[in-house]
Amino acid sequence: MTSWLEILVTSTRSLLNTFVHDLTTNPAVKTFHWEPEILMHQRSDTQPATQVHGEVWTSRRFRRMHKEVQRLRKPGDDLPHCVLALMPGSDGTHLAQFGTASAWPGYFDYGNRSKYVRAKRDAKTMQHCVSFPKLPDDINDTLQRLGVTQPSVKREILTHLRRELNHAAWTRLLDNDFCHAYRHGVVINCADGVTRRIFPRFFCYIADYPEKYVVLVTRMVSGKRGLIEVNLVRFGRLAPHSPSLV
Repeated sequence: MTSWLEILVTSTRSLLNTFVHDLTTNPAVKTFHWEPEILMHQRSDTQPATQVHGEVWTSRRFRRMHKEVQRLRKPGDDLPHCVLALMPGSDGTHLAQFGTASAWPGYFDYGNRSKYVRAKRDAKTMQHCVSFPKLPDDINDTLQRLGVTQPSVKREILTHLRRELNHAAWTRLLDNDFCHAYRHGVVINCADGVTRRIFPRFFCYIADYPEKYVVLVTRMVSGKRGLIEVNLVRFGRLAPHSPSLV
């Protein structure tokens, strides 16, 4: 059953169709990095080499993702399995210097592309995928009719509804087609002439502090901290026998 929150979410694009079209038509795909690499730096012959982190494909996380999708290979599948590192981001913005007009667009880019290209504004590498909707203007009148008059209670309800609306938009973005591609990959004839089985993976989410709390459904600078037993932690990750965090 479709909720009224989902009805408000209308301005979305298919993530799957967007990146499939981009990978098949954009000549910049020739510069994408599909295989993980390890970049080392050694100051002198007497000092040990240290790993340098700077690009997505040189990170441990990308190597783990690459190993994961290699294990998903089925008999008869001889296509290269590649990770498409999606980097979504959003930032609410005012549309005018005066007034209250605002928008909350959502974009994504690919970590397979060099950060030096992504950092160029004129490169226009970001793909617009969603405009997160706002609550209707008459929401305060609706709460008033329902007998919600206490300011603190109204504030809590509005905060909850904004979070629900944001996640309703993500429910629309992560549709069945995208989830199928996430689990099984999607075969794409890329613009560089190579046919690959692409597995979309979310490498990170770029947002400021207020939006991070909306996405995580947590409360800013309040509430109890989430604690975990020390014996479950190894080198910054949960131990193999404990529930994994993605």
